[in-house]
Amino acid sequence: AAHSSKEVSGMQLYRTLGGPEGLHRLMFSTLMLHQWFQSGHQLTLNEWMQLNTSIDDRGSDIPVQVQTCIYTALAEGSMALGRAPPPVGGARKMPPRNAPTL
Repeated sequence: AAHSSKEVSGMQLYRTLGGPEGLHRLMFSTLMLHQWFQSGHQLTLNEWMQLNTSIDDRGSDIPVQVQTCIYTALAEGSMALGRAPPPVGGARKMPPRNAPTL
């Protein structure tokens, strides 16, 4: 999948958030937004950004560009959270229930 030229990722995202705590908070907020949408509720971008006020490591707001990108992906359903991709080569065969594992 091609990234939008406005999408912030990798080290640029890390620096934008001011450190790991801001990233953790944004990830948690993203997960909560995803669950909110999945349960059939509505939340506007402005409402979500208000909830995220001052959550980065410096006590600042997450840039609007970053929040808008995440919100849009979730609202449009183009970001699937909690669903692992299928294993390469097909489904993984699970050992019998009482089989020893390595």
